[in-house]
Amino acid sequence: MRILFAHNLPYLPALNGAARVGRCLLEGLVRRNHNCRVVSLAGTDNEKLRQLASRGSSPLKLLDLSPTHQTFIHNGVEVYAFAGNPRLHEQLNHHIREFDPTWVIISEDPTYMLLAAANKIDPRRTLFFSQSQATLPFGPEAFTTEPHKMQMLEEVAGILTSSEYLRTYMQRWGGLESFFAAIPVYGVPPFRHLGFFDNRFVTMINPSTIKGLPVFLELARRFPAVQFAAVPTWATLATDRSALKSLPNVTVLEASEDIDDVFAQTRVLMVPSLWGEAFGLVAVEAMLRGIPVLASNVGGLPEAKLGVDYVLPLRPIEKYEDRRDESWIPVPVIPDQNIAPWETALRTVLSDKAEFDRISSDSRKAATDYVSGLSVIPTERYLEELLLRRSSFTGSERQKDDMSKLLEGLSPEKLQALATLLKKKTP
Repeated sequence: MRILFAHNLPYLPALNGAARVGRCLLEGLVRRNHNCRVVSLAGTDNEKLRQLASRGSSPLKLLDLSPTHQTFIHNGVEVYAFAGNPRLHEQLNHHIREFDPTWVIISEDPTYMLLAAANKIDPRRTLFFSQSQATLPFGPEAFTTEPHKMQMLEEVAGILTSSEYLRTYMQRWGGLESFFAAIPVYGVPPFRHLGFFDNRFVTMINPSTIKGLPVFLELARRFPAVQFAAVPTWATLATDRSALKSLPNVTVLEASEDIDDVFAQTRVLMVPSLWGEAFGLVAVEAMLRGIPVLASNVGGLPEAKLGVDYVLPLRPIEKYEDRRDESWIPVPVIPDQNIAPWETALRTVLSDKAEFDRISSDSRKAATDYVSGLSVIPTERYLEELLLRRSSFTGSERQKDDMSKLLEGLSPEKLQALATLLKKKTP
């Protein structure tokens, strides 16, 4: 199969879960001998790409670099990345016609312009990969309800989701059937054991309001003798950074593609999300390394905790204001929160080494078992089954078209005779 994948994110580096899922899906399909191409945003400058490509064992091969676009091959995937204001939907149009893909997979694009472009050319070979409830046009966890976007989703050949929770959400609130694509995104085992009781930080990744920054800040205030760390990424605003820097026991760490750089310093990971997390990859990543995770009971996070203790209650975001922040995310209305269960849980894990070791061991075992069962093959089979269904449908359409042409050539007398004959043969 020829797979054309498009999203409104950088392909390299992949610093959020949705980007990493897309990249691992395509690399997995390449290893299964499929031809994969990406249309995406540029995520780094040309000089940085040259440095990456010059390394001896680099999986990156440069093809073309300019101020406006980058073309390269990364782990067998052909990438077309565009800088500035790229109008990705127009680039997608070009690549659909030039590449003639078996499937066009549209992922993270809140504008839905990529999906509209793909559907306009041929919805029968368009797939939608949903990795966030918030950007869906329906349901209680969506930023906005938009019927015209809902219609686009109803036209596509198939829908993939990144969690069982999101698959259920699609069916319940949109009446849409989908396939849970459980992609192996966690790397190659063995995973380093980094969960140590004397590590330095209680850590939060992507500190922001929707991810539960108010909870993190309040706990940092209640534990002034404990060192906290925050790793800003895509949703962190300038005001969030200021709030973090205002507390003397909070350290701001830089994001890294190698998550072990952060986990090696992490004693406990906090994931107090207030919006509908589709899954929560970072929870599984930390658990693989034996790091205890305190996660909210919102969205897909209970699924990501894999049955291990410390899924804690929080009131989720229920509505958004009619304005957007500097990241172009609708401003949420944050409900009042009861921090007491979080304070109790954090105090227990930080003070009781036996409890810390128990959670560390349970987490590592559950995550290792889960990751060992992940494969791109079920998703590959889903794509192949859709292709067979499409081919069968196309054949039926062709037969109907041939019959229509045949009937058009008959005289009114012969049509009447045929109708009389069919009435005799058909009840």
